[in-house]
Amino acid sequence: MITSVNAIDRNGDAQVNVQINDQHNFHFVMSREAIFDFLEGESEGVLSAAEALQQNWDQFRPALERVLRTYGTRFEVLTTEMLNP
Repeated sequence: MITSVNAIDRNGDAQVNVQINDQHNFHFVMSREAIFDFLEGESEGVLSAAEALQQNWDQFRPALERVLRTYGTRFEVLTTEMLNP
């Protein structure tokens, strides 16, 4: 499903761009809280949210694909509640 990801830091959160099936780009914000809650605080204060997302992409990918199956692309901000149901 997700074939590439790019994330940059935006005011502490991660501005994310994912490519789906090598065809469609989807942009959204993943909150800092969602990223570090998902990682159970690992690397918080050491890495930015975007860096933590990219360095731990293998852990995030299945969860993010589940969010996309559940919500489609009808969201602008991915929250803790969406990532950790």
